[in-house]
This record gives sequence, C-alpha cells and structure tokens, in this order.
Amino acid sequence: MVRDLLQQRVPVIEAKIADLQQQLQRMQSALGQWQQMPDGAPDGHRICHLIETWEQR
Repeated sequence: MVRDLLQQRVPVIEAKIADLQQQLQRMQSALGQWQQMPDGAPDGHRICHLIETWEQR
C-alpha cells in the first residue's frame, strides 16, 4: 500500500520539481537581464518597464 502510493506520487513530484526548475531558470535569466537595466518609475504608459520589456522577448 505505501509502496503503491509512493510509486504514484514520485512521478507527480518529479514533474513539479521540473516545472519549478524551469521557473527558477526563467527568473534567474530575468534577474540577470534586469541587473543591466536602470530603475524606472511608471510613466503613464508603462507600469513596470522591467516586466514589460521581459514580456516582449
């Protein structure tokens, strides 16, 4: 019974970990890019130039 539960859960957890690793890589990449960009304030056209610039990629 416990073995069966683990056999079912392990692939689910592996998939979640893989998704989190991909998300971490995207976040690290964004942070690396953003380190090179100046801070900016909302200007009436853009709320967050960092995120909006990243989304255009």
